Amino acid sequence: MSEFWHKKQEIPAEVREAIGGMVAGEPVARFAVGQGEELRLLKTDAKTFGRVFALNREYLYRGDYTAPVEENDYIDSDNYLTEDGLEGFAITENGWLISLFSNRPGRGFSRRIRPFVLEKANKLVCILTTDYEDCHLARMYRREYGFEAFAETVNDEQVMRRYYGDAFVDEFVRNNGIPHHIFMVRTSRPIGQVKKFEDYFAAYEYVNREIPNGER
Repeated sequence: MSEFWHKKQEIPAEVREAIGGMVAGEPVARFAVGQGEELRLLKTDAKTFGRVFALNREYLYRGDYTAPVEENDYIDSDNYLTEDGLEGFAITENGWLISLFSNRPGRGFSRRIRPFVLEKANKLVCILTTDYEDCHLARMYRREYGFEAFAETVNDEQVMRRYYGDAFVDEFVRNNGIPHHIFMVRTSRPIGQVKKFEDYFAAYEYVNREIPNGER
């Protein structure tokens, strides 16, 4: 648990420096991030991405909405970090967008990485504590990348307790409410009514089966 998860605060300078010292990778793009300021986007290895994301997560506003590093295997993913290490994302080999984060002040990272997401990702899962239509992050995924709701779980409190522990979930519920998940996809097929699931893993497998990698 982190105090930074529930109140917007600037990441401490010494932490920024530590994160920057972890970053390594191959430059794949260059972004304008301010007046006269540019940042390179690097493609990096699984170990580097995991270390950088794990430290960022401690200082990320609403970081408790992101899955811990241990829940994802980045080995077969395409992993990306900005050269300062304060922003990043990964796309799995079967098309899941995971671990998208930004600890830089201001907005725009989701828009800057749009070409990479549109080329490689067609599935994602987003934790909710409100209705789907009221979720800022879900609206961003729809607006920026064209993702649409495809499946939804009803209540994931108990499954999260099994994987994250009671202390984490008690704190999450106290600050945010009862968690469930929305699965979003990019497909040219009509989606129709969003399918409801009692079980998170049944929903995940349904999405994987119905929306294969490469479908757009």
